[in-house]
Amino acid sequence: MKTKLKNQLFYIINYIYRIKYWMINRKNMNLPQQFCRAIKESLADNVVNQMIERIMNHFPLESNICLSNSSCNIELMLMFIENSIQSFRKADNSKLVLINEEMLHNRSKLMQKFIIQDDIHLLDFLVNVIEFLHKQQLSLPEIDKAVNVLNFEEVIPLYIRNHWTFARKPNGEPSSVEDRLQVVRQCLHFKCWIYYYTDPNEYF
Repeated sequence: MKTKLKNQLFYIINYIYRIKYWMINRKNMNLPQQFCRAIKESLADNVVNQMIERIMNHFPLESNICLSNSSCNIELMLMFIENSIQSFRKADNSKLVLINEEMLHNRSKLMQKFIIQDDIHLLDFLVNVIEFLHKQQLSLPEIDKAVNVLNFEEVIPLYIRNHWTFARKPNGEPSSVEDRLQVVRQCLHFKCWIYYYTDPNEYF
């Protein structure tokens, strides 16, 4: 009886700590403007990754936040991804937006050093990447290219990428970006629900 009570107490304490830790990391924060400006200016100049790392070394506090806080981490990653987007004006004056795969491969090598290895964070990151690219008016094939590059460079693991790859309408009809994104969002909400509401009694 004492052993069972001890195990339950240990689980509850561990569960509370886990929730507290997750809520701190999930706290919605924004990176300081000075830090963002320095990163964006260096990216605009197409400097090598090592130069960007040196710039980040001048902001140790902000860099550490990027490694621990989910929203700040995603904000940094989206800056790197934005650097690989190219837009052109076609003859009819319409806009063509493409992914520079070579640049994204290059920036992904830098992103590898900062990505937070947590399943819920990675799925949240995937959702934010797709939302961001869609807002930038990239087509579905171009979004697929970007996601595949991030998977190839191990920024987004295969099991996370597959949430997007196999997201389809249940009736088998052609799926738009919004349709597939909605499926991935539902997966993210479900994972968060499981994480927050696991019943301790299930384990005893």
